[in-house]
Amino acid sequence: MPNGLCARCGQNPVYVTEGGSRSGYCLDCRTTYSAELYAIKTGLPESQRVAVLRRQHNSCAICSTPFSLHNPPCYDHEHKREVFRGFLCRSCNLGLGAFRDNIRVLAAAIVYLQDTEEAIETEYATRLERERIEREDEERVQSYLNSQRPNKLQPARRLPPRQRNCQDCNGYLNSLGICKRCGKENGQEK
Repeated sequence: MPNGLCARCGQNPVYVTEGGSRSGYCLDCRTTYSAELYAIKTGLPESQRVAVLRRQHNSCAICSTPFSLHNPPCYDHEHKREVFRGFLCRSCNLGLGAFRDNIRVLAAAIVYLQDTEEAIETEYATRLERERIEREDEERVQSYLNSQRPNKLQPARRLPPRQRNCQDCNGYLNSLGICKRCGKENGQEK
């Protein structure tokens, strides 16, 4: 990789990945070299590889995600007999590996997802129903309370000012405190 040129052809600049790492090869040589290594590793000739990718419309056999430079096809094979099955995206390939290529485990995962989805939907519907009932109850309480209150507030009844009485004759005292009956001030003689 001297001077940033391809180690294989020595003519083209080195391919740099999105992460910034250098592969040591130009894009053309890297693709060719990867295909050669791939054929050696998998025993699948390039012509057969291209034919399978065409049959799969250059996309994952499980989720149909298209393959690209940043989403290369993964060689999927049966682990017991080492038989090629097809090409998958990285996520689907890792998923099958995580389930140990076991159909029963995958079927149990499907049942689990369906059951939990149903349980989540049931719980959501139950919560919505509970909220609806609570709203209706609150409306009923408010309606009852409103029916128990008077529609209009009645003005407070004004009582006449408390009248004071003379201590001697029990007559009424005027605003100056003089008895209207006996003429004494505050019920006492002047």
